[in-house]
Amino acid sequence: MDFPCRSKLPLDAMTATAEHDFANLASRHPDMYRTIAQELARRLMPRNALVGAHRERICVFIISSAEAMPIAREIQEAFAHDAILPALWTDGVFRATHDTYRTSRPR
Repeated sequence: MDFPCRSKLPLDAMTATAEHDFANLASRHPDMYRTIAQELARRLMPRNALVGAHRERICVFIISSAEAMPIAREIQEAFAHDAILPALWTDGVFRATHDTYRTSRPR
């Protein structure tokens, strides 16, 4: 089924509808869901450019207190032979790049 609003109005321009009214209408015209899904997919497509390359190993960030570092290291070692790349917060994850005062003040 082709809906007249599909070619004339973008999804944003449709008026707000109560949930029960929408569900009632969609139960009679289930193709509405496909139209909505297509529009949402079109809107999300540009975000694919922001997705990084596929990694063979999942990265897991391990946070702990300084006192619990022995336990954090044990967790890191436990994942060493799995398809997981564990990173402790002490492994250089946080690096100083700029002085906050200098980068935030107006020039």
